[in-house]
Amino acid sequence: MIEKDSGIVLHTFKYGDTGVIARIYTKRFGLLSFFVPGLRKARAKMQYNHFQPLTQVEIVFYHNDKGKLLHLKEINCQKPHNDIPFRIIKTSVALFLAEVLIKVLQEPDPYPQLFDFLTNSIDYLEECPTLNPNFHLIFMVQLSQHLGFSPRNNFSQTHCFFNLMDGVYQTTFVESEYVMDKEVSEIFYNLTQCSLTGTDQLTLKNAQRRQMLMKMVEYFCIHISGFKELKSLQVLESVLH
Repeated sequence: MIEKDSGIVLHTFKYGDTGVIARIYTKRFGLLSFFVPGLRKARAKMQYNHFQPLTQVEIVFYHNDKGKLLHLKEINCQKPHNDIPFRIIKTSVALFLAEVLIKVLQEPDPYPQLFDFLTNSIDYLEECPTLNPNFHLIFMVQLSQHLGFSPRNNFSQTHCFFNLMDGVYQTTFVESEYVMDKEVSEIFYNLTQCSLTGTDQLTLKNAQRRQMLMKMVEYFCIHISGFKELKSLQVLESVLH
């Protein structure tokens, strides 16, 4: 059956002599994998730049329910990116977000609200003249909300030590790799209160931002099975910090 849908390209890898496997998160079908033959040829039928991470596309494809690789009939760029590919900071953030997403979106089930969140986030990343240096951190906080393991909003003067394992702020500090001290917990909480696309910016030193990134990645590792090494993390750190 031929289907048409909106999608977000997350990842591609070489397959065969000239083909690729493309993993695209779609609005109606969730995460799908496509075999694209001949894409790495000089005169490929489809444009290679349509398969860059976080490219927003409209696809026509042959769908089946057998869990096999699908075949693309058409792919068109829905919203061309004229800024992300040409600014190293935005490119690095896009690669990082795409890698995070490919690790957390393992199920083929559709989730329209999540798709809309991703679309709005990518639009902001493309259109904002000056990128909030905490954008990737706030994105991960809000992504955790959509995935069902967001930090509990119970920070206070008494509940001021965040437990990564339980996802809550607790009253006592315990010497554990899963419990943040008071200062780090407060920064973590302040991040959860920030708007992804708003003008409010939390001022962090580079060391604090790096620490928050490590804690956020650790939080995802605890709550998402298979969420391990991020190849894009080192590049992102070198660019932002």
